This record gives sequence, C-alpha cells and structure tokens, in this order.
Amino acid sequence: GQGCARCGNLGYQGRVAVSEVINITHPLRDIISRHGSEKEIEDTLKDQDFITLTQDILIKALQGLTTVDEMLRVSQI
Repeated sequence: GQGCARCGNLGYQGRVAVSEVINITHPLRDIISRHGSEKEIEDTLKDQDFITLTQDILIKALQGLTTVDEMLRVSQI
C-alpha cells in the first residue's frame, strides 16, 4: 500500500485477523460421525459457501485491509 503518516507509511494500520470458521451443520455432523471422506466434507463445505483461510486473506487484500506482500508472507499461496 501507499501508506500515510497515520499508518507509518505501511499502507495499513493495526492487525487484521484472517480466519477459517466451519459451521458444523447437521449434514456435516453426520459425515464426521460416520468418518466420511475428506472429499465429502469439502463438498459439503462448498455447498455452505465456506471461505478458506487463503480465500479470506485474498478478500482482505482486495479490500485494501492488507497488502499483497503481507498476504504472500503469511499465506501458503
């Protein structure tokens, strides 16, 4: 980011959390209970519009809440 005097010319100020939150719905609970496959879990999460950690940090970079450099530093993409 360009930065300013307020942010110390960093382009952002303070800390922004990136997160991955899984809502354990009944279908997901059933898959977990019966030791379903990772693919079943992933498919169910996609149906729930689940946002991965990588997607969350990309969204925040696009919103200007962090920089692309910081995104690359802390992510595995």
